[in-house]
Amino acid sequence: MKNRFLIVSAGAAALILLASGVSSADGNSASPSGQENQQNQQNQQNQQDGQKYWGTPTREIAGDGDQQNYDQSQGAIPGVAVSGARVFSFKGGATTPVKAPTVNLLLNHGGPTLSAPNIYAIWWGPTASFPAGYNSGITGYLSNSACISGACTGLSALVNQYYIAPTKTALTYSGTYTDTSTPPSSAPTTSSILLEAYKVVVTMNKGKMDPKGIYLVYTTNFPSKVAYCGWHGAGSVNAAPFTVSYLPNLTGVAGCAATYLPSYVSSTNTLGVDSVVNVTSHELYETVTDPQLNAWYDSTGQEIGDKCAWTTSTKVVAGKTFTIQQEWSNIAKACASS
Repeated sequence: MKNRFLIVSAGAAALILLASGVSSADGNSASPSGQENQQNQQNQQNQQDGQKYWGTPTREIAGDGDQQNYDQSQGAIPGVAVSGARVFSFKGGATTPVKAPTVNLLLNHGGPTLSAPNIYAIWWGPTASFPAGYNSGITGYLSNSACISGACTGLSALVNQYYIAPTKTALTYSGTYTDTSTPPSSAPTTSSILLEAYKVVVTMNKGKMDPKGIYLVYTTNFPSKVAYCGWHGAGSVNAAPFTVSYLPNLTGVAGCAATYLPSYVSSTNTLGVDSVVNVTSHELYETVTDPQLNAWYDSTGQEIGDKCAWTTSTKVVAGKTFTIQQEWSNIAKACASS
């Protein structure tokens, strides 16, 4: 995870996607009117041409450098700027080898942290294509991860050591969005996931992106040409900055199975849910401590979750036991759960 990069996709016109098939938590679709109608027609054409935005990688994406090269190889998307992405590769992969972490402290590189993040889940794909219990199981974890300090359930207080101000920081689960269009069939570019988050939020909230928002994009499928479990990234669309995580459907994906975690205990959800909850936890910790990819990571480029990937910590959330990895603590100089 040593590669850190900046890609700016410039364009003459701002790109606002207002696509049909995007709905809010109450199930009501946004209806464009007036001047928006012409823009909506153009945006629908953009969706039909979406493959040029999603891209088709020529090689398997397994780490940060692969994602960087892939992003740079694709055409610019008007109005989209990419800060970068950090990839959580398969168990034993190039960027997340399963071995005891070295005592190599996380270093503060001067970038911001997210002191009071708001979590938004985006469910991308036909609703019936998600496995039974997938959405509700993940939502149960997110909605009960009420804070990242004090007596927390989903995330622990160890992240407080990485904030400059000695404050207890709240994590708010702020809601969910649904986009029933088809997600990318092959590895998506970082730009395309930024654009997807912007699309649904613009349609729902009239263009208001949350600068403290972490937009978790869950898809119905696991794409081709990838050897990773997910990633987190940052950038902006039409000068609105925000962070995203790409979290594909991990049902049946051997390289990401929660059963690889030592002392794994089933949550009574499916293995697919347990697996994606573990990856979600990994990405949340990394996003709050390194949202713009210029804050906390060690001298080798590893973030708080990378150093402890595939170790274990058991948390009880909403009456269910989720087995999730531990995170790195500079204070303990080891992986820890609190």
